[in-house]
Amino acid sequence: MERDYIMRVVCEATLSPEVKIRQAAFECLVSIGSTYYEKLAPYIQDIFNITSKAVRGDEEPVALQAIEFWSSICDEEIDILEEYGGEFTADSDVPCYYFIKQALPALVPMLLETLLKQEEDQDQDEGAWNLAMAGGTCLGLVARTVGDDIVPLVMPFIEENITKPDWRQREAATYAFGSILEGPSPDKLTPIVNVALNFMLTALTTDPSSHVKDTTAWTLGRIFEFLHGSTVETPIITPANCQQIITVLLQSMKDVPNVAEKACGALYFLAQGYEDLGSSSALTPYFQEIVQSLLNVTHREDAGESRLRTAAVRDS
Repeated sequence: MERDYIMRVVCEATLSPEVKIRQAAFECLVSIGSTYYEKLAPYIQDIFNITSKAVRGDEEPVALQAIEFWSSICDEEIDILEEYGGEFTADSDVPCYYFIKQALPALVPMLLETLLKQEEDQDQDEGAWNLAMAGGTCLGLVARTVGDDIVPLVMPFIEENITKPDWRQREAATYAFGSILEGPSPDKLTPIVNVALNFMLTALTTDPSSHVKDTTAWTLGRIFEFLHGSTVETPIITPANCQQIITVLLQSMKDVPNVAEKACGALYFLAQGYEDLGSSSALTPYFQEIVQSLLNVTHREDAGESRLRTAAVRDS
């Protein structure tokens, strides 16, 4: 069959001695995954094997495309599940084959390994794209695809690495946590977030690594974006912790530009969660202090770095 021949040629090309040919072969697989999702079932195990090998041992440009294949499959399955609501009949145009769900036990550990491959200057380079960032992005798409099923596969990695002396391990654990906050149900995530919140607020002010603080502030923003607001049954933000959260965010807005920008973003999502409450939100007592802090950020000499001034103006 022509399809089998084409797939064999593409898969064999992923093993070429030439880096550019291997990269191009994986780019072809990405296109095939997006365009011919419904034809992939006979080949998906072989594709997993070659992508896994590339992610773990090939040159970065090749490994990035291997990760991109799984991101593209997530995109396809998210679209299908949103369109059909998980209800498929024999005459459905594009049924979901649940490739991601089937691959979870092997796919998630592979992606978690990539989170430990950060670059020293990635926080300062706005255009940076590396294995850790690609792996985290794919992990986030996996979470959106499979929901609650991802949580027990990621939590052991977080618990093992979140307090390690190496900043790479702490940052990777925090990035993993932030990446799975969209997709799983609030019922699944809220108990975990309630335990983690105080730890993260402490890390944002005391961790010696700006990489860890950057990712911690981003993760707090994700918590406030997806698990805070009038539609959430069990509130994450309470009268008991609101003042501490605001104090920590305002303090972090004085940090290095990339951390301060993420703190502004977290404050934005915190405020968004109270939008439906009008003028009587829990932030009202802190309004003047928040506005003054945002104005101070816009006047910083380094406010042009890491989109910091833009973030502060958006919040104000």
